[in-house]
Amino acid sequence: MSKVHSVVLVGALRASLSDHRSGGQTFACTSLAKALAARGWVVHGIDSSIESIRARSGFHRLPAACARLVRFVWACVVHRPDAALVFSSSGLSFVEKGVMVVIARLLGVRGILMPRSGPLRENLESSRIMRLFARMVFLCAYRVVCQSEGWRSYFLSLGSNESKLEVVENWIPGSSFASSSAAVAKSEQETFVVGFFSRVEIEKGIFDYLEAIRRAHIREPHIRGLIYGDGSAMPAVEAWIRENDMGGVILCGGWLSADMKFERLRRLDALLFASHSEGFPNSVLEAVAMKVPIISVRVGAVEDFLVHQESSLLATIGDVEDLASHVLTLATEESFRIRYACAAYERAVRQNTERCAVERIAEVLS
Repeated sequence: MSKVHSVVLVGALRASLSDHRSGGQTFACTSLAKALAARGWVVHGIDSSIESIRARSGFHRLPAACARLVRFVWACVVHRPDAALVFSSSGLSFVEKGVMVVIARLLGVRGILMPRSGPLRENLESSRIMRLFARMVFLCAYRVVCQSEGWRSYFLSLGSNESKLEVVENWIPGSSFASSSAAVAKSEQETFVVGFFSRVEIEKGIFDYLEAIRRAHIREPHIRGLIYGDGSAMPAVEAWIRENDMGGVILCGGWLSADMKFERLRRLDALLFASHSEGFPNSVLEAVAMKVPIISVRVGAVEDFLVHQESSLLATIGDVEDLASHVLTLATEESFRIRYACAAYERAVRQNTERCAVERIAEVLS
């Protein structure tokens, strides 16, 4: 009889409590837990979901972090798992999850760290203490699962052992992909609709998006903006729209539920992603899967799965004039929209499905 494997999985296993938001990490954790269980693994979950998608101080989350550490030690001692799979974000989350990986090593459990946050790089580059801590965590980890080749190279530059680094790009369910025969996404109006699909926060580039749309709209009045999301910058965004008389930018009232994403995003002519810091943006990946043409800044893993003038149009972070120019290009060149969207879609089908990711992670665990 074959051995039954077990794993402690630490990550976002439910929606946020106050706004019921399920992000990319929630899907990654829950889908991985289900897939491992289907393969015969016993999964001991420890939930680390955030209370709210809106930014909160690390100290506010400290008591919950301490409680999770106690549960983690208990799970490793009582269940004696074959491995501990630990998803982390940045800041306090990385410290908490890094301590878990060190504890796993001390308890003889294979600790596998999955860092999934863009701000982590800023944390490490701005603090020598954080860099030293990260090196210790990487040393203790059995494996570190990187979101892209770019992140793998960065962790190598910090002194991580190359043999410990594995690349597993973000994934989405097969049901999130448009049919291979479906046309490229397009609005049904005479306008050219450019979407924003992310948390409405300054660091997510919301004001770069607004300014790029404003400049493009001045040159081509049929260009419009459509914002899906929520966040602490929403009041400032509403004020900016009023002050700049940008009635052509519509706030769509919060997050898109899973069953609404396909219908709503397929009505966009393009998605503009302007985030200042990113890991591997699921919002872009979801849009790519729906054959929405992408305009993005070069941030995080974006350049690992999108190529400028082959599968997207890319710009430097904060370069709103370049972003506006790219919007105008897609608004006036239908052939570019089709070519870029199809190339990005085909690449995602090959490398970013749930099945591909689960098979890779199963290899890492075995």
